[in-house]
Order: sequence, then structure tokens, then C-alpha cells
Amino acid sequence: MKISQIEEVPQGIEELANLRNLDLSWNNSLQTFPCWKLCRLSQLQCLRIDATRAKVLENYCLKVGNGLEYAISTMGNEVCANVESELFESGIDLLVLPRNIAFFEIKKCHNLISLSDILSLRDARDLRTCHFRYCNRIESIFSSSSFLEDCQIPLRTVESLLFLELPNFRAFFDGVVPSYSLSFDLKKLYFGRCSSIRNIFPAKLLQNFPNLEHLEVSYCKHMEDIIVEVEMSDQAYIRGIMVCESPQDIVVDKCHTLRRLPFSLHMDDGQASEPPVLQHIWGDNEWWESLDWDDSYSKSILQQSISVSLWLER
Repeated sequence: MKISQIEEVPQGIEELANLRNLDLSWNNSLQTFPCWKLCRLSQLQCLRIDATRAKVLENYCLKVGNGLEYAISTMGNEVCANVESELFESGIDLLVLPRNIAFFEIKKCHNLISLSDILSLRDARDLRTCHFRYCNRIESIFSSSSFLEDCQIPLRTVESLLFLELPNFRAFFDGVVPSYSLSFDLKKLYFGRCSSIRNIFPAKLLQNFPNLEHLEVSYCKHMEDIIVEVEMSDQAYIRGIMVCESPQDIVVDKCHTLRRLPFSLHMDDGQASEPPVLQHIWGDNEWWESLDWDDSYSKSILQQSISVSLWLER
């Protein structure tokens, strides 16, 4: 029904129970789309109402697939997809997201390598929370294709990122370095069971995340460093220092190869003092006692000035 000059949605369209693709685009006289009709189209996978006068959905919760009840947040404007199919064949992005999306979760999409492949994320300026679960081939967040134009880089407005059960995830940025002036709004970052990741931030990227407050890493068995200064080769790294201007909470669980918390302590009249914002560190006691420190007083200063919560190995 594209470019058909219709003024309203055809009567009875809601009875097409097996309808999967509905293209109403470029109908300039189309002004309304009754929500109750849309709800009746339970098999609908693609709806296009661009270049019409129909009002954009202002509050929605779109679920694709089963087993997503737990994923729904209270933010509104949510899209949750349990894919278990190949949405990104031959490099073609078949996932079109609403521009005013605030919460996005994708699960079991096994043909997605980088989040840069989701082209419609570049227009999602209201996006605040992203969850990526059980996607076997995701390797990075940003690839070189993300940086064709700074204004179109996805996920800059996201405040919370969760990565769970991504066995091949290895890097934030794959082969690219963002400009020093390019900043992200990220406040909370969680990695769980990402077995290939060895470190989180190259030190030169820290200035791009000035608002980070909460960092949690759990069951990442090959995690070695939070920060690395320079990546020399596949096996060699120079370790870096974390200047804690914004992190408030750090949680480390089941990351046995992580041996350093590379904090840069503040100096006050020649005396080292705790990071100004950091409030809590959580981890198991055996891991805490096995950490390597750059100097003898960093550990004691942290234990004296912030809450270090330790538990026995489970």
C-alpha cells in the first residue's frame, strides 16, 4: 500500500492474523493508525509509516520473540528482541528501530559482530539503556564504520550498558580511536561471562567516558587488566593508570586473572589521598589479597577511606 494515496488504514486489516510486513509509507494523506488495530496484528514484523502524517508512537513496548517478560523496564519506549535468527545477513541491517527509543535489548542474535552494524542506532538520540545477551559473535561495540561522521556515532547518549554471555566480545573499539573531544554519557557498565575480554579500557580512551560511575565485571575468566596503556601485540600490553574522577562503585567477581586496580591517587600537600568520588569496591577476599599494587600505600589508603566489601570465594 506504499504510495497509494490512502487517507486511513483499510477497514478489516486487523483480521489479517498472519500479516508480517505492512508498508504504508509515502501516503501523505494518511493521518491516523488506530493502536487497537496494530495490537491485533500479532505476527507483524515490519511496519513502515514514514513519509505519512500519522503520529509517531509516543509510548510503546515492542517485543519480538519469546521469554522477554523479565527484560521489560519501566522506562517506556522499549524494544526487546529475542532473535534466534540472522538479522544481519551480508552486512544488510534489517533491524529498524524507532528514533525515540529509550531502552533496547537484543538477545540471541548470532550473526551480529559489532554494534556498529545496527545502523538505526545512529538516529536513536533518546536511547539511555542497552542490554546485549547471548549473542555468540559480537566482538566489539564500535568498528571503523562507526566513525565515518562524528555526529552519527551510535550510543553516545546511552547511560547504562550491559553485556552478558558474549563469548567472543573482546574490545570497546575495534581498530579505531575516537577523537579526544568525543564524549559519551555512559554512567554504568556491566560485563558478565564475557570469556574473551582481557581488558576494558585503553588508557587513551578514558577521557571519552568522563561520566562513568559504576563498573561491574563478573565471571570474565580471562580478564587481566581494567586499563592498558598501549596495545603492543596480541600478547603484550603496557599497563595504564585509572584517574578516578567519576567512578563511584567497582564490582569484581570471578575474574581470577585480574591482578591490578590501577588507581591514580590524588596528592594533597604531598600526601596521597583517596579518589574523590569512589565509594565502594566489592570482590572476594582471596582476589583482593592477591592484587599487585604500584606502591605500598595505595592498598591501605583505599581500605581506610572507602568501603571495601570482601567475601569468601564461592
